[in-house]
Order: sequence, then C-alpha cells, then structure tokens
Amino acid sequence: MSQECQNLARNRLNPQSNIKVQVGFRVMEKFLEDLKTIESGQEVSGVRVCHDDLTGTSKLEYKDELTIRYNNGVNQCYPLLAFVHLPSFNLSQDSIEFGVCFVDQEQLCYVTITNPSYSESHWSVEALEPIDHSKGEVVIEPTHGVLEASESFTSKNKTKLAVRFIPRSESNFEYNFMFKGKLHEEFRFLKVKASGSYDGQFERKL
Repeated sequence: MSQECQNLARNRLNPQSNIKVQVGFRVMEKFLEDLKTIESGQEVSGVRVCHDDLTGTSKLEYKDELTIRYNNGVNQCYPLLAFVHLPSFNLSQDSIEFGVCFVDQEQLCYVTITNPSYSESHWSVEALEPIDHSKGEVVIEPTHGVLEASESFTSKNKTKLAVRFIPRSESNFEYNFMFKGKLHEEFRFLKVKASGSYDGQFERKL
C-alpha cells in the first residue's frame, strides 16, 4: 500500500462500533512497466503471469497485503488479490494457398481473427516485405480494428478479413503478414502463396 493510501486510511474507531473499509484496485501506467519487465524475463515483486492453456489467454496476478494497525500494538493482515486480463487474438489459419491463378483475375479468401480473452484488443496488420505491385497485388481488408472482450455469446470479438490476390505476371508469389496489438499481444503471422499463369485453363469463368 502506498504512503498516500496509508495516510488516508487513518481512522478513529470508538468502542463497540465498526467502520466499513473500502479497498479498490486501479490499473495505472505502472501496469505497462510491469508487463514490459516480465516479458523481458525479469521478476516483479507481487506480480506474476498466469496462463490458461485451454483458452490460450493470460492474465497478470497482483498480490499484496492490507495491514490494519491498532494503537494497542495489534496488527491484522488481510491478503489482497487482483487480476488484470491481457488481450490476445488468434487467426483461423496461418497460411493461404491460392494455387495457380489466371493473370489479372482477382482471387478471394477469408480469414477470421478472434479475441478469446476477457480484455478488448486493438489490432493491425502489416506486410513484412515490400510488395512489388507490378508483379502482383495482395490486400487484406480491414487492416486494423478493435475486438471486444469475449464476455458473452453476443460479444463482437470476431472479425472476418478478406484476403484479395491479383497476379500481374506469370510468377510465383509468397507474401508474409504480421498481426500485432497495442498491448503486447503475441504476434500472429499469415503466409499467402500463389502462382500467376496466362494459361486459359486457370481462367475463372464469370
């Protein structure tokens, strides 16, 4: 407990009386510092990461102690425990293979990004290598978004992403994309592979 809280928590208790003590937990900027420290492999006193292998989610566990000191020298200690759920997201698949595609004809596939955690997640996606648009184009839409916490069946914790590919030449293509979050979510990667061809047998009839 901080010195400020200790100063505010001094009260007079008359005989045969009681007083209600409210204890709160507030997430402050230090939370991000703790998270960075733990991710670097160091320990933070009273803080540890708990992983749920079933859901693939994590949370920070904070442990502290509330001490009530009386003027007769008696102390009473009460354990305090709080959890902060960390956001995360998963992709329905980590690779897409369009196969052989007719040049200048658009191909379309869908991938779903899902937040299984109890914390809102802000995500974005970026290409890991420069894309030569003269040879081919690949676009993921949308490129960013917000996934609500997975709190109920009505939560908007999923987004359907459209992956569009247009070959501009008779070449083999391989693109790598990285999905990242604002709060140290684990990176997710998507590989897109395809080939371009002028052979009419690969032309999709409209």
